[in-house]
Amino acid sequence: MATSQRARSSVWQPPVGPALIWQALSGFTEGTYDFAPTFKVKRDPGMHHKDQRIPSYCDRVLWRSMPPLKANVQQTMLTSVPGVSTSDHKPVASAFHITPTMPLVRVRQGAPLVRLEEISISDVVDGDVTGGSDPYIMFLTNPPEVLSAHHRAPISKVKTIHRGMSKTMLTVSSTVTGAHVTGAGSSSTVSESDKKGGRKMSGADKKGADDWTTFSHKELPLLRPLVESSELSQVTLLLAILDHDLIGKDDLLGVIRIPLANPTGGSETQYEILVDSPIELYTETQHTGRIKARLTVTTGEDVEEALRQAREDGVGQEASSLNLKGGCCKIC
Repeated sequence: MATSQRARSSVWQPPVGPALIWQALSGFTEGTYDFAPTFKVKRDPGMHHKDQRIPSYCDRVLWRSMPPLKANVQQTMLTSVPGVSTSDHKPVASAFHITPTMPLVRVRQGAPLVRLEEISISDVVDGDVTGGSDPYIMFLTNPPEVLSAHHRAPISKVKTIHRGMSKTMLTVSSTVTGAHVTGAGSSSTVSESDKKGGRKMSGADKKGADDWTTFSHKELPLLRPLVESSELSQVTLLLAILDHDLIGKDDLLGVIRIPLANPTGGSETQYEILVDSPIELYTETQHTGRIKARLTVTTGEDVEEALRQAREDGVGQEASSLNLKGGCCKIC
């Protein structure tokens, strides 16, 4: 491969993205670049960098998988193509080996039980013009519709976060629900009035402040993934946090992915999953808030007793589900 004097005399360091990059591209993976940077080059065959610019790895290949399936995608080749000379970039090519998954067997009898003990969110993006939001959580899965059809997805109670005028306002409408959620009835109010002169507080401002909005077990639905217990390890629970809006579509405030496999890898019929993670909004995790959650998963012969206890504890009493029939969407 022909190279410039600069390339021949340099040991190119693979790109190492700063934390800020991965906050913008949360969950993505990339391979190792063992070739020279592909920008900025002369428009001729070979790898001849222009002296006016610092050679850069501008051409990258990234991919992302659901947490339980990361091992199913393996990069087998990553290279540049110096012979192509139609641009001041050289193309980058990659190949992958992908292991497909088998379709899940859907069951109704003996399905596992997922009890949401508590979910707390903090510093979510404001959805209201005046600051604050009216968040609720929709529960979906990958593979899709393991819990229910999308138009009947289980949802939490709607909460209300009051805040002063925010510097970080949500401006992109969500298409998650496909329609406006109405009938929010009574919603809890969490007072978070801003003491900093009507702006959204920064992380430094909030240090030590109690700014968490919590959904109790009564406000969260009781979930029954309709799969065999042995296949639960392939299921990812998707929590979509949305802002209930009286006018227009509900806005997406963020998403979190929770693998339902036993985090210890053990064979216990009941186990706990703890979550403490940034909220992802359109692949970004900077200034998008944080979520904490505690789930109890029960499988096998212990399900009936766990279900009885959950009903006795009032799990899901104030939760509901979507109703998208007829093109409108209401909480029922």
